[in-house]
Amino acid sequence: MRLNMSVNTAINIGFLMACLLIALPVNAKDIQPVKNTVAAKHPGQALFQTNCAYCHDTGMVKAPNTNNLRLMTAQAIYRIQIEGAMKPRAAHLKDSEKQLIAEYLSGKRLNDAPDIIPALQCKKKDGGWFNSREVSAGMGWGIDAENSRFIPDDIANLPLKDVKSLRLEWAYSYSNALRARSQPAIAGGGLFVGSHSGEVYALDAKSGCQHWTFQASGEVRTAIVVSPGEGIKPSQADGVPLLYFGDYFGNVYALDAGTGALIWKVKVDDDPTATITGSPVLYKGQLFVPLSAIGNFDDSCCTNRGAIIALDARTGIKRWKTYTIPSPAIERYRNADGIPQYGPSGASVMNSPTIDKKRGLLYFGTGQNHSSPSDGNSDAIFALAIDDGHVVWKTQVTAGDIWPVSSSHPKNENEVHVDNDFSASPILIHGENQKDILVAGQKLGEVFGLNPDDGSILWRNQVGRGAPMGGVHFGMAAQGQTVFVPIHDNDTWLETLQPMPVGPARPGLYALDAFTGKMLWSAPLSKYCPKNSNCLGFSAAITAIPGVVFAARRDGVFHAFNSTNGKMIWAFDTAREFTALNGQQANGGSIAGPGPLIVNGMVYINSGYGIYGSSPGNVLLAFSVKK
Repeated sequence: MRLNMSVNTAINIGFLMACLLIALPVNAKDIQPVKNTVAAKHPGQALFQTNCAYCHDTGMVKAPNTNNLRLMTAQAIYRIQIEGAMKPRAAHLKDSEKQLIAEYLSGKRLNDAPDIIPALQCKKKDGGWFNSREVSAGMGWGIDAENSRFIPDDIANLPLKDVKSLRLEWAYSYSNALRARSQPAIAGGGLFVGSHSGEVYALDAKSGCQHWTFQASGEVRTAIVVSPGEGIKPSQADGVPLLYFGDYFGNVYALDAGTGALIWKVKVDDDPTATITGSPVLYKGQLFVPLSAIGNFDDSCCTNRGAIIALDARTGIKRWKTYTIPSPAIERYRNADGIPQYGPSGASVMNSPTIDKKRGLLYFGTGQNHSSPSDGNSDAIFALAIDDGHVVWKTQVTAGDIWPVSSSHPKNENEVHVDNDFSASPILIHGENQKDILVAGQKLGEVFGLNPDDGSILWRNQVGRGAPMGGVHFGMAAQGQTVFVPIHDNDTWLETLQPMPVGPARPGLYALDAFTGKMLWSAPLSKYCPKNSNCLGFSAAITAIPGVVFAARRDGVFHAFNSTNGKMIWAFDTAREFTALNGQQANGGSIAGPGPLIVNGMVYINSGYGIYGSSPGNVLLAFSVKK
């Protein structure tokens, strides 16, 4: 946060600044800043300009602009400095200075009560509301072990003919939130979801009333995973399951689903940049946790490594841990300021692992290296043995890919800066005669079919052009032997890639044959967007049910497509203001990250992303067919 930082430090801090800043909902382009009653000549102004404005007033990646910060509560700004994402950067400030910054930005004093209306509470306030006879709707992020993101008819209970009649049933407002990127889970009549503020909520899945909340240490952006998973007994004697999730700071939690009581909490890595981006997956008593990383806190870049950690689901005790880069980074050279530079690093695991029950394997993709030298573990698909975590095979698709905003280092002609992450989960597809294939998509728009036995590439199809925030960004879906591929292809920061992708952007939704890669149908944005409109592509994960693919655009428009031919059958614009169940105003915005959930005839979607230039928002929307 100091003004005399180097450019590299500023870039890394900018990447961190917005990851957990807790803001009230606002779409900056539509809503004027509220009147700041204590900002004029406030002593916190100089502190903010010296310590914070470098990132927030310069359009730094991931740093919320000052207009958004001015709509934060004083309590939220103060908390983020003492125990949140900005704790390391605010460590040199006195407590009184942190308070002054909070009061200057919010326009209110720290001891003023925040203007938050309590959520609508359910009548039953104890754990007795949970109906343990109702099975959970899926296994977490990917819905099933294969990460197909396909919800069968007996769970979705939404016929194709009824989709065009979907109407908004209710809206739930996330308090103190700038974005909504935790995928809900439904079990026992409850809906469980995390939030930007670190709160985890248990709502009634039908009415949206609130049963309980739990406060985690940081933002919860993962899906909520409900036990018991396949092959294990109920986690508690009374039949009420546990909930599992990770937070921004690399902590993993297990809660009682009925009451929200903490059962255990484990920090899975000691690196200060360790975070959990991908969702854990539960299988046969083990919770498999993907480990990601962000840029280092200072100029000494970088030592972080991606990993998969296997925890005992009942106790949280670590069973095994496999790093994507086997050996720790070592000092490679010193920069012009004499600061050590380390590598190799990165190869984060940003997606939820895929389980192969037949082969006893776990599949996942990695991101690019964070610092030089590059190695053979970035931009790759891995297969690990479920029992002990050893690497069975790995297939690197893009060699030499170094994070575009990593610290400067000696030029290496064998390295590129194309940000070619596997950020979406691979999908395991079962075909005829025991034939299987693993399908994976990259951010540069290419989709691959791999042999799950040895990782060999069987086919590849360049579906999109690619971009730092797309082509395949958060998740594909599959039904039978058809794979549905969402493409974003936004031009944001395209010029930062070296070499820069060429050709026209191809945002839209596409269907491929899983075993050949052949295009079955295409629904490019140009088919259903008005001419000359700023119609953004599909960044968020998509979800399929029989006959339908649900996909939400980056600009907040939520669609349903016929999965047989790609024709659009329903759309709803979420980028607007809603009145939540408690009467509080909530805002929708951009949609990215988690995909929709369809259960018992209802459709759920989060709206609001608030980073990378996207519109902020803080609302969970529930749709149903009103007959």
